[in-house]
Amino acid sequence: MDPKFSLPKATRRIIVAARTSPEKRASGITLFAVESVTSGFSWGRKPDKVGQDQSDTAKLFSDNVRVMDAEVLGEVESGFIHMMQQLPQERLSAASSNVAHAKQILLETIEYANPKGIRISHRISPAQQVSARPSHHPDRSC
Repeated sequence: MDPKFSLPKATRRIIVAARTSPEKRASGITLFAVESVTSGFSWGRKPDKVGQDQSDTAKLFSDNVRVMDAEVLGEVESGFIHMMQQLPQERLSAASSNVAHAKQILLETIEYANPKGIRISHRISPAQQVSARPSHHPDRSC
């Protein structure tokens, strides 16, 4: 099965959500913390991607991976509930990180498009794409 995600190849443990009782649908999912070197896991090639070329990511494939009782996270067949309980915190963490990155990119863009032209040999701010005033942001003054 072709995975829809990639992970850093340095990843040592993977949280696997597995259907341990398929007839129970969402109630039949169990979480496992599995070592990435477990028999049945194999790494694919580094994917072609835009940005973050330096990150060491690759697709992780699984084929007949066997897990042990000691690798169960939380309670058996409560994996879906565990994931839903953590989802708000994960979304908040991702949103916070994304806002911080967007703020930094905005500040760097404003500095680059500075009409004083201090950092570059010619001014780019008169160009139509950057001459319009960026929307108001409380952390800067234009």
